[in-house]
Amino acid sequence: MKTKLYFFLFLLACSGQLLAQMQATNLANSLVGTWKMIAQTGKNPEGKTLTTDLTKITQYKIITPTHWMFVSYNSDSLKGSGEGGAYTLQGDKYVEALDWGKTDYTVKVAGDKFHMDGFIILPDGKKGELHEVYERVAEPANQNSDLVGTWNRVMNYELKDGKKVPVTGLTSLHIMTPSHYMWVTKKAGNVEEAMVGTYTREGNKIIPVPIIATFPVGNGEKVEINITDLKPDKMVSTGKLTFPDGKTQEWEDTFHRVGKAKLAKAVSKK
Repeated sequence: MKTKLYFFLFLLACSGQLLAQMQATNLANSLVGTWKMIAQTGKNPEGKTLTTDLTKITQYKIITPTHWMFVSYNSDSLKGSGEGGAYTLQGDKYVEALDWGKTDYTVKVAGDKFHMDGFIILPDGKKGELHEVYERVAEPANQNSDLVGTWNRVMNYELKDGKKVPVTGLTSLHIMTPSHYMWVTKKAGNVEEAMVGTYTREGNKIIPVPIIATFPVGNGEKVEINITDLKPDKMVSTGKLTFPDGKTQEWEDTFHRVGKAKLAKAVSKK
């Protein structure tokens, strides 16, 4: 009788651990996607309550199995911001890696809503409280799977008069989803530019359509990207930006894929 009882308790413990692991994996899967912010409140380190006016501020966030990134834009100031990096997920505890601090969030996904509640912790130990709600942006499944993922730009050239001129001093992280793209470019650790948008693809030709950036967009510029080499862990592309006055800029980029196509660290909560 005792043997049966112990065996039953063992099965119960195993099923509980399995359920916790399944819940952690389900949350990690649910986080992946493109999100648009629909609410943001919080407190600054001095305790002052902050509420974001979303008639003026637009913010998108993309989460991959290994990385996160956001871009926001203020239509009043005509300026924006962006950031990105790796993250870890332990149960519902979500931590984003930052160059200038760290985060401590509790997250949940309910239907098409993604909730983030927690703190941004500054190097001096001060905390800013933040509560954000995002709505999922619908995307087609199983499209552009060879592009989907996080890409680190390792080489950048300007193309001038038939010559390749190296561009140095910049780092750039790019994320591709089945229908959206987002990138953040930094110089000496500070954000220089960031952008999010949609794209269409015909073979190796990509036409990006910006939604918002850290600078005004949608003034008649046209961009065309051509992929010249695409492997599982490497991508080379050329780009051409045409301004309304007919002037152009051309460049070549080489990217290496970051991380593997697997879930970010998802640890069941005990």
